[in-house]
Amino acid sequence: EVVNGLPYRRALLASHALFPIKAGPAVIDEFKVRASVALADNPLSVFGFGKPYTYSRSSERVTLNIKALPLDGKPQDFSGAVGQFDVKAVIEGGNQFPVAQPFALKVRFEGTGNAKLIELPVLNLPPNLEIYNTKNEAKFFKNGRSYKEFEILLIPRQEGEVTIPSFGVGMFDPQLKKYPQ
Repeated sequence: EVVNGLPYRRALLASHALFPIKAGPAVIDEFKVRASVALADNPLSVFGFGKPYTYSRSSERVTLNIKALPLDGKPQDFSGAVGQFDVKAVIEGGNQFPVAQPFALKVRFEGTGNAKLIELPVLNLPPNLEIYNTKNEAKFFKNGRSYKEFEILLIPRQEGEVTIPSFGVGMFDPQLKKYPQ
């Protein structure tokens, strides 16, 4: 970039994805930076040997008003998912397990939005299945996508066929501004 007739290199110093977690006023504080540059006042300045100049700059403070999620149409199984997510549930290791040996049910939310805030949906399991342990992992990517995966260890307490029932997952789609069915 050329400023006052002098060429400068320009670079993005920071980039952040922000997700509001509660309704009401919010403030994004100014971002301050202090930097040194070599001025192009002699032929060696292209190699970084120019006269150093230190300066400070600051962005503007931004005030926001965060809207609450609508109560109208909010499903009972709303899990905290705000965005556009695909949901998959998979049982690891096949479909036959010995009594009293845990097996893993993985439930994964993946898409655009902050998956980190999603809570595990209610699982109405049959009485002969016991939840032994639950772990979760979440990750946000620079492109705005994220995932959250729940690993639920289940223990069969009786021999025989068991069906894990389907479960509902309510979400809010900010682009549609509603809870899709």
